[in-house]
Amino acid sequence: MGSPFGRERALCRLSSLYVDHPPAGYGVARSRRYGAALLILIARITLALSYLIPWFLFFQQVGLANTDHALIVTHLLIGLPGVIWIMMGFFEGVHQDLEDAALIDGCSRFGSFLRVAVSLTRPVIVVSAILAFIFVPGTT
Repeated sequence: MGSPFGRERALCRLSSLYVDHPPAGYGVARSRRYGAALLILIARITLALSYLIPWFLFFQQVGLANTDHALIVTHLLIGLPGVIWIMMGFFEGVHQDLEDAALIDGCSRFGSFLRVAVSLTRPVIVVSAILAFIFVPGTT
């Protein structure tokens, strides 16, 4: 049997994929700020082990070392750049005209994001959820 918090950890990871990561990928893709995309690429290329020791020292100072909260935050931050990078490419493929048509029809910016962009990129959200579970160890 796994850890007693395994189910909660997996649910937290899955819920964050559907709540945090699609808007982050959409925001970076639509903002056309290449500095943010470059920062995400550098975070994706950087080996995760290179910042785990400073991360551990930070958690020791804050008093979160050896807790489930530190583990959940670490899993989120290791998997975040990869998932955002995957989603950025697909959100850039959604034509701006479709979202403009939704805005003309009365949707808000968030409504056009939910009704147009998320519905067109639903497969990539599922693929990024699967990849995040595979690449972040200990979540399954």
